[in-house]
Amino acid sequence: MPVYMMLLFLIVVSSVSYAISTYTLNRIDVLFELLALTEVSQWTTFLVTPWGLGISCGGLLLYFMVAKFFSVRYTRWLGWLSGLWMGYLFLILFYGGSLHLLELVFGYFFSNIHHEISVSIAYLSVISIHIALIYGVWNSARTPLVKEVTILDPHIGQALHGYRILQLSDIHIGPTLGIKFIKKLDRICGQVTPDLIVMTGDLVDGDVQLLGDEVRQFLMLSEHAKQGMLLITGNHEYISGAQSWVDFIQSHNGDVLENEHRLYAVGDQHLAVIGIEDWDAHKFDPTREASLPKAIEGLPKDCYKILLAHQPKAAPEAAKLGINLQLSGHTHAGQIFPFNYLIYLDQPYNVGRYMLEQMTLYVNPGTGYWGPPLRIGTRAEMTLFTLSSTA
Repeated sequence: MPVYMMLLFLIVVSSVSYAISTYTLNRIDVLFELLALTEVSQWTTFLVTPWGLGISCGGLLLYFMVAKFFSVRYTRWLGWLSGLWMGYLFLILFYGGSLHLLELVFGYFFSNIHHEISVSIAYLSVISIHIALIYGVWNSARTPLVKEVTILDPHIGQALHGYRILQLSDIHIGPTLGIKFIKKLDRICGQVTPDLIVMTGDLVDGDVQLLGDEVRQFLMLSEHAKQGMLLITGNHEYISGAQSWVDFIQSHNGDVLENEHRLYAVGDQHLAVIGIEDWDAHKFDPTREASLPKAIEGLPKDCYKILLAHQPKAAPEAAKLGINLQLSGHTHAGQIFPFNYLIYLDQPYNVGRYMLEQMTLYVNPGTGYWGPPLRIGTRAEMTLFTLSSTA
């Protein structure tokens, strides 16, 4: 990432951190004061002081330092603390904030019992926030679900019938996820033994010097697939230094598709797996951009075409250019409710299967997670596709 973009990113993150901290910490202080929990409210009163706000913002910013400036070997615990704090503040913002609006509305119409309404909503807010926090952490720590999806398509010949592809996406090896999580994936890949493994972007969140050993371990998952593993870049690779990561992966026998394809002969049929750069690559590096026409150049007409595109918004162009199946990620399915509704501000497709003309689009909800180690209303997934002939 260019220096000016890094500075702009830090300014935006710092400003958002301060705004979120100011509201959420004031809100949690009010809630515990309404509940008359004296010992707790003494601590929450400290949180709304300049010192408290400064510690909160600093705690949030730590997440973006781990694996980028600090070695995960010694500071991953900081990533967890910062991620949990981030998640806690978001839950206060979403759940405590929405109940705050409800309190204001009821207080306006029933001013004679405003205090009683405020106390009741304070109880509801505190209980819902902390239940959501506990559930979200537990749900994010679960082993990813292996979801089986059958692709029934007249373009799939008998030779490809039963061919299996395991999709991983949005793992985000970095501040909180590392070797332990990769070992979980390794165990599942060993049980599934697909024909091909594909990784559809956002593998890493950090510097190659600090995460190289863990990514090297991840690349060994390819040993469980008959035809190895193919990878593409996501937007977080560009944030973390795309070229350095591509060079590193390729130097360890990894295969990254950069607006190109791989052609596999399966019996008397050809399977083309196409990979394009991330949709926003040009914003980080003017020399790079997603180009599907370049990626499919030279392909035989009768091959079955699978596109790996990190962002699902590439789908309309892919359908027009004759792609049969597009595999994407990026959205995390929202990861934390109600983000699943906010996705549509940026992406036309959220999660699961869609049909565009002759093409099937599948959006993986993420095998890992980003930011807060929470999943509420979503589940981490490894998607196992089985190609099925209609003949």
